[in-house]
Parts: sequence; C-alpha cells; structure tokens
Amino acid sequence: MSLEDCPDLIGSWKPVRLIGSGAVASVYLCGNDSGEEAAVKWLNHSEGPLVGRFLREIDSLRRLSHPGVTRFIDSGESEGRPYLAMEHVNGLDLRLFTAKLHKRPSAERYSRCRTIGRALCDALEHIHRVGMVHRDVKPSNVFIADDGRIVLGDFGVVKDPEAMEKTAVGVVIGTLAYAAPEQIEGETVDPRTDLFGLGATLYFVLTQQRPFSGLNRDLHALPTPPSRIDPAIPPDLEGVVMRLLAADPLNRPR
Repeated sequence: MSLEDCPDLIGSWKPVRLIGSGAVASVYLCGNDSGEEAAVKWLNHSEGPLVGRFLREIDSLRRLSHPGVTRFIDSGESEGRPYLAMEHVNGLDLRLFTAKLHKRPSAERYSRCRTIGRALCDALEHIHRVGMVHRDVKPSNVFIADDGRIVLGDFGVVKDPEAMEKTAVGVVIGTLAYAAPEQIEGETVDPRTDLFGLGATLYFVLTQQRPFSGLNRDLHALPTPPSRIDPAIPPDLEGVVMRLLAADPLNRPR
C-alpha cells in the first residue's frame, strides 16, 4: 500500500506504509521523532465490545517481557480510537516459512520443527507464569524473524483465567482448526489449551496441513498421524505432537 493510504499521524507515530487491514483494525509500519520503528495497530471502532477486547490486548502486552513475545512499545488514542504500538518483527509468519521449509531437505524440516516447538514452549511458559492463556496459538500468529528469533504475536483473544468474564457456550474464541475441544465447547481454558494450539501448529509445520478441517469436527478424535502424510517423520517427534493434540486436557503434557 502507498503512503497515500495512510493517515498523517497516529498519536506520536508517523505511518510509513500500511502493513494490513481488516474489519477490526489496520496495522501500519510507523516511526517517531526518536527514530524508533513500530507496528501500530489502530482500531477501526471507537466504541463497542471490540474496544474492550483491544484494551485487554494492550494490557496483556504491557505485562509480558520475553524475546519470544511481541514487545509492547506504546499505546494511546487517536481520533477517538485506541492504538497499540508494538515491535515490528521483520521476517515471515510461520505459514509462509513452512511453505519454504517444505522445499528443503526433510531432515532440516524436522530439526526446525523441534527448534520452533522449544521456542514456543519457552514463550508460552512466560505467558502462563504471568497468569494468562493465549488461546490463539496458530501458524499465522507465529513469526520467524530475520534475526532468527521465533516470536508469538496477536494477543487479541488472550484470557486471564482469574477474570470473571466467561465466553458464551458455542462462541469460539480462537481459530477452529487449531482450537482445543474445551475451547470450542465454551469450557474453562488453562495453559493446556495453549499446548493443544502448539501441537496443531507443529502438525502444520510437519505436514503443511491443518490437523482438523470442516465445521463438523469430532472433538474426541485425534487427527491423522503426521507419519501417514510423511512416513519419514521421526517417531519421537510425532509422539510429542500427538500427545499435545490429546482431546482430554489431562492427557496433554503438563
């Protein structure tokens, strides 16, 4: 997108280009007078439930400090609408990275899958220690930075398990193909919910396929084992992924 598509200022941030836009918000690559660069997410609405969700995202990022989590920089209001300035991760999201990875030798794919899994476990451990559940771990929310870091982003649906707010039964917060059964059924979520999303994400890295598809998903069934798609996948790696994808949270790793 060209500079003509950008506002002059968002708070103290001057947009350089539009990164992406949707029904909820637009994200701009911006700079400020100090020469700092940020991805500025600016909400399209000034009122309504989406504002509350966006403010929770801002509060969540404020509380987190980890190299594997998108870094909070600034927040404020412009033209009556809230904005969030966060670290701009130069690199690829995991969907695009996986497409490139599947053109490489299979041994490299398996090794990278292990590396990505370890890095996401480390980031999730920090998030869970702070007392939050991400609830939307999926390839499009994971970024492989040019500097080698693996970064988890998009905290728009993060949940504090101690909060009184409940998700209505039948309303799925997250993405269906990567969401845990308890999440889809509107039950209590906890850190093991994120482990399911982690397993589903690693399944995609190994197979380039979602573990589940369609709206009529059997919530008590495991997906097709990755080795049926790629027989060379190491058994120990497949075993970890399948355990993460256990329908019953008690059967997932602690």
